[in-house]
Amino acid sequence: MNSLKAALVATATLMSLALPAQARDLTVVSWGGNYQDAQRKIYFQPFSAKLGAPVLDESWDGGYGVLQAKVKAGVPNWDAVQVEAEELELKTNTELTREIHRLTAELHRRLMGPASAGGGPASAT
Repeated sequence: MNSLKAALVATATLMSLALPAQARDLTVVSWGGNYQDAQRKIYFQPFSAKLGAPVLDESWDGGYGVLQAKVKAGVPNWDAVQVEAEELELKTNTELTREIHRLTAELHRRLMGPASAGGGPASAT
């Protein structure tokens, strides 16, 4: 479950790089029911308290088409979405996933500095 917490933080950070500055609450989407109730108590509420801002959560039944439609319509208001591994694997080379990869590389560059761009250690000058 620590990976979910790390994913939430990473996703929030990536979205802050991707979207223009705007004031809106972080929205996390999961499967609903008791599972999401537990996530809310263990992850979302403590993260919200630490962030000092609301963390909204919504539920969904899955389906890559829903995500794709939100992006194409220009209203991708879901910041972190829990998907099935099989669904993610099927859609690894789409415009949406390419953008996620680009944002991840940009985040890495910003955190690690320009010396990390080549993949090797920084040379001493």
